[in-house]
Amino acid sequence: MLVPDIPRRPHVSFTQLDTYLRCPLRYRFAYVDRLPPEFVPASLAFGSGIHGAIGFLLRQVKKGQPPRAHEVFNPLGSREDQERRGSSRLPHG
Repeated sequence: MLVPDIPRRPHVSFTQLDTYLRCPLRYRFAYVDRLPPEFVPASLAFGSGIHGAIGFLLRQVKKGQPPRAHEVFNPLGSREDQERRGSSRLPHG
């Protein structure tokens, strides 16, 4: 049995509506032009890091290769490892 094509109705989230009411130009940049935001709050960056760490942990467990704690909590490696690879972007101090 084939599933019939169901017409999709437009969907507008609360955040989209709120953004439009506050600033139509910001709405256009974010949802029409899909420009990246010029500022990312620290809480969003922190949450993304936590989400990535949990995802890494679960993928490794699913493969039957549970990672060590330092691999989950410090996915970029130690400062010495970064310097050895030439990828240190953090200031020393």
